[in-house]
Amino acid sequence: MPGMAGRLIEPGHHFEWAWLLFQWGGTQHREAWRAALRLIDIGELHGVRDGFVMNGLRDDCSVLDASARLWPQAERLKAAAFAARMTGEARYWRMANGAAESMCLYLQGRIAGSWYDRRTSEGRFIEEPAPASTFYHIVGAIKELTAAVNSP
Repeated sequence: MPGMAGRLIEPGHHFEWAWLLFQWGGTQHREAWRAALRLIDIGELHGVRDGFVMNGLRDDCSVLDASARLWPQAERLKAAAFAARMTGEARYWRMANGAAESMCLYLQGRIAGSWYDRRTSEGRFIEEPAPASTFYHIVGAIKELTAAVNSP
């Protein structure tokens, strides 16, 4: 796409697509696993600031939108927990722990059972209706974290 729209990178999608590649790759497609781990590394290196996955980068990895929605935090947790479980590498366990910590802050909304959807680049959570579609991301993250923690 021309212009800025063609330069947009959403780090949350790096984590989400990494998890999807893990699922598709299974044990049959090691190249999918390598690509997934690379997506996680890029997302973590360039897309996480102060423990939160930012909304947007440019294609040169400069920050476009340093605010942070909840769903990318959940996708980071989901990808990191899966990678930790499958590789056993400490860095993915640390990443999963950090993602869980940041995600929990979104879940401390004023109404029990609700969550904040957005955090400003200054670190304030915005009081606004939260999309119900985020629940899908939350459940997926919890499922992967539970599987990782309970794995032998």
